[in-house]
Amino acid sequence: MFFSVIVQMTNWYINFMKKTAKNLTTERNQKEDDHLVVDSDIGLLEFLLTKLPGKSRNTIKAVLRDRQVSVEGRVVTQFDHFVKKGQAVNVRWQKIPLNQLYQGIQIVFQDRDLIVNDKPAGLLTV
Repeated sequence: MFFSVIVQMTNWYINFMKKTAKNLTTERNQKEDDHLVVDSDIGLLEFLLTKLPGKSRNTIKAVLRDRQVSVEGRVVTQFDHFVKKGQAVNVRWQKIPLNQLYQGIQIVFQDRDLIVNDKPAGLLTV
């Protein structure tokens, strides 16, 4: 008797956790992008912290690092980027898949000692 109660409780808990995890995933995937307009000349990090009060400093820096913030349509990763009054800032809360992030990189030539690639300007290679 006692064993069957524990099994039922365990099954109920597992089903509850599955439903909760599914709901959290759905909520995360449905995050809306934020479209903001700068109202005074200020640093980008300061601007985002004031306009997005529910987000932590680390969250904002991670979004910048992951190339999810654009100013006037250009991706910005620097937290100290200066934004001017009237500029449009977009924050994308869903991460960009890696296969879309680095499109346009092509290996032109490759042998045992050398790799030549064609890449956008500003993209570092090591």
